[in-house]
Amino acid sequence: MKHLSFCLLTTLALPLLLGACAQTSPKSSSPNPTPVHGQVVFEGELPPTQIITPHPPLDAIFPQGIPSTRYRVSPDRGLAEVVVSIVNPPADRPAPPTSPQSLSISNTICYPRVLAVHTNQPVQFSVRGGQMFNLMAVPTHGRGWNKAVPGDLDFEKWFPYAGARYRLTDNVFVWLNAYIYAFDHPWFAVTGPDGFFELPPLPPGRYTLQIEHRAGGRSIREIDVPANGPLSLTLTAGTTQASL
Repeated sequence: MKHLSFCLLTTLALPLLLGACAQTSPKSSSPNPTPVHGQVVFEGELPPTQIITPHPPLDAIFPQGIPSTRYRVSPDRGLAEVVVSIVNPPADRPAPPTSPQSLSISNTICYPRVLAVHTNQPVQFSVRGGQMFNLMAVPTHGRGWNKAVPGDLDFEKWFPYAGARYRLTDNVFVWLNAYIYAFDHPWFAVTGPDGFFELPPLPPGRYTLQIEHRAGGRSIREIDVPANGPLSLTLTAGTTQASL
């Protein structure tokens, strides 16, 4: 099994956690929560991009094949599709969002490929391209679901298990994949194409920050959120295996 290790660095030079330890959620009584943002930067050699040759009729839509890469890196080495979250969030939390998030599947290609949602926040699926699917959402814990899609279809699903990562796939178009992470608090984000992220403001205190990449695994560390923020972080992902 291939493995990628993460090394986390911050502008405050905080110590790296070597393992999970007991954490106490900081109090959230501060009237001035601090913005927390930063960038995840990829270090090391990128594995080569694979080319998938689809069968008809998709071969006419993708005459050059479908590029497949586990790591999407910008020209300045920003790593996309990294889930950044707080492990020990404040006890006082805002009401969960009711507005839906969206995930589209066009000719077997998912966008976004990585999505983070609040538990039981609706996700609106939009399937286009006329293909027939048997979509499967398999979580790391809890129960998943299957849905037959006979063609173009819009539908809604929920993801109730906090801390679970759901892998969305199809048993015919095996390259179709997306990953949906569910949290029971709002302090999470997914890095954009340039590797940048922004968390909702946090009350000052010490927190455990986690980053996770679908191919590279996860890593955690402690961060100190100051009272006079904002806090800017640089998180570095380095690979020890340079092949898919």
